[in-house]
Amino acid sequence: MTFRISNLAATALIDAYSLLLNGGTLKAYTGAQPVTVDTAASGTLLASMAYQADSAPAGSAGVATITLPVSGVAVAAGDMGWARGYKSTGEAVFDGTITLAGNGGDLIATNLTVAVDDVTQLTAQTFTAPKS
Repeated sequence: MTFRISNLAATALIDAYSLLLNGGTLKAYTGAQPVTVDTAASGTLLASMAYQADSAPAGSAGVATITLPVSGVAVAAGDMGWARGYKSTGEAVFDGTITLAGNGGDLIATNLTVAVDDVTQLTAQTFTAPKS
């Protein structure tokens, strides 16, 4: 059975997702993302970036796009491949791929390759709960 949801329900899901991230962190790693969000993080942790209390917007038409940049200082060198978003309590919320603009990733980076002490910045993130 496949559930079909309304735009109202899709937007409510986005709003809940946004609330989970407020005050949380986004951690960027090397390599490929794990099979599920419940799987332990893999790869080298490159940077941890804080979501501001208001950086996750409310949903609109089942889509939320975070356009405010989140940034942090790299603690290791490598190529960013994926990131995990965490609640302020440390529980995992989502995983997503990191790419440069125009390459179809879940998160958009200004630069994929980082060195220790580089400022790492992700400039956009989109989460979609499609209505049907």
